[in-house]
Amino acid sequence: MSSGKENMETVYKESRPQLQEISWEDVMILSSKVAKAILSGSYRVDAIIGISRGGIIPARIISDMLLVRDFYVYGIKYYSGINERDEIKVVQKPEGNFKNKNVLIVDDIIDSGKTMAFVKKELEDEAASVKLAALLKKPWSEIEPDFCAGITDKWVV
Repeated sequence: MSSGKENMETVYKESRPQLQEISWEDVMILSSKVAKAILSGSYRVDAIIGISRGGIIPARIISDMLLVRDFYVYGIKYYSGINERDEIKVVQKPEGNFKNKNVLIVDDIIDSGKTMAFVKKELEDEAASVKLAALLKKPWSEIEPDFCAGITDKWVV
């Protein structure tokens, strides 16, 4: 007969999502893939917005690769833990003027897609155009990025 503790450990192990580790080198490689995809197309980026926290570093790398100096941060809180989501809460809005600009919104991972959809909707009326970029996306995402380096179904750490 098994103990209650063993049963709890089994349930925890089975419900825990698979993890995917991303190194700094991986971030550089994935950011480079996104930047190359943008450069190979006709979209001219005037301003880049990184979604905090995870999108700030990829956005900065991509802005350097695209030689885009207009860089902003959009602070959003959505996750409270693995597979635990709260309501979208804006903690920092970019103070730039996006009128008539082609804006690229960058995040590290698009999971549900709700964060990207929210930020895109906030900027669409002001900007000339808004495109989305992510290093990775989940297969179940409700929104499709314009530029993405890969797909994963794991919890990225």
